[in-house]
Amino acid sequence: MKVIIVGTGLAGTAAALAIRKAGHESILFDKIDLVEAVQKSNGGPVSLEFGEVGAGVVIQTNGLRVLKRLGLLDQVIAAGFTDTDYMHLKQMDGGKPIKAQIGAQDPDPRLRHSVQLLRSKLHTILLKECQTVGVKVYTGKKVEKISDVVGNHVQCQFADGTTVEGDLIVGADGIHSMTRRLVYGEDSKAQFTGIMGYLGVTQLTGDLQFGESLTMNTDRVNKREITMCRLGDDKIGWTVTEFSEPRDDVSDTWRPYSNLPKESARLSELVLSWGAPKNLSDIVASAKSITPVAIYDLPDLPSFHKGRVALIGDAAHGMRPNRGQGCNQAFEDAIVLADALEAFSDAKDISKALLVYDRVRMERAQKIAEEARVLSARTFADTPFQANIAHLVTRIVLNVGNWTNGGGWITQYDTTEDTYKAIEAVKRS
Repeated sequence: MKVIIVGTGLAGTAAALAIRKAGHESILFDKIDLVEAVQKSNGGPVSLEFGEVGAGVVIQTNGLRVLKRLGLLDQVIAAGFTDTDYMHLKQMDGGKPIKAQIGAQDPDPRLRHSVQLLRSKLHTILLKECQTVGVKVYTGKKVEKISDVVGNHVQCQFADGTTVEGDLIVGADGIHSMTRRLVYGEDSKAQFTGIMGYLGVTQLTGDLQFGESLTMNTDRVNKREITMCRLGDDKIGWTVTEFSEPRDDVSDTWRPYSNLPKESARLSELVLSWGAPKNLSDIVASAKSITPVAIYDLPDLPSFHKGRVALIGDAAHGMRPNRGQGCNQAFEDAIVLADALEAFSDAKDISKALLVYDRVRMERAQKIAEEARVLSARTFADTPFQANIAHLVTRIVLNVGNWTNGGGWITQYDTTEDTYKAIEAVKRS
């Protein structure tokens, strides 16, 4: 079976690997144009992350379980920071934190702690493994049209006039997925959440202080947040966000600012004006990269596939970051789709494989996306009194959750059993 994957980010590369290791041909296509990038560099070094430029990413137990099956777990652990059991939630000026448990119980000790690492490092690991197993990658391929062709194949047409045919197209092209819009129409566009801000990376030095591993400082009334995440190699990944109107300088390609000193100084002063602790402002001021970002949310789709086109990752269920499950859910998509294609390996059984994929993935992913929406709504308040109440309620809810393992249904999940049951059910039908 020949599988065409549109998008070479974390979701696309993970799917390409999983499908290739399931015995099928997988080919990656991305709209990034290498020639254009070289020309814009003006003779300088060319840095491409295929749409994955950003700060840090947190891979929780359910995502690590997928990476283990792909044979990449030890590489990912070695590239990141693993000494985090709790996320510390604070008011903007600091104070006593609320602890949110993010570790999980598992027989494999490597899966008990989340891994925090640079998104670009994780992406490089996935891309290199794609190369090792023979997955081809084509750049400068912007999707313009998808259509069925004779012989139960599906065709993808690109802006440069070229086409490619396969048995299945997988749209892994992100929250603003062209694949999704071509299949479901313009009404399937993601919705702007009102949250805009910046992603950054800072190298820790002797002058910079950050004694924790994962924190979020929140101003509930003014709707502002600062997140700090310790990564490997003494780096800090951070986000600075607030509610705002959309700006023209933010796009879905996430390209970093070139005038770094100006932006880091401005953001550092902004963070101080919010009343944040000075050490957080100092970390922002020393940023090695800053990327503007806008947060979008994708309304629930009726299905994660249509015809011979499947959607994965943000293209299928782009969610707010409040549950920290974006890439973890993308990894679950990748392994379930690959398992379904392995069980129904004949191209004429594509519909059965996609039925399995939908049954295992759609309800779970959309439930987590809804939980992220609820958490986002509870984060902010209209008055200081409401903010204090919200902070108290959050402390109580999370303390109970830590005691009862309330988030275990998300982080301790293993796709294997549900996928097996769905495969057997489809075989019997």
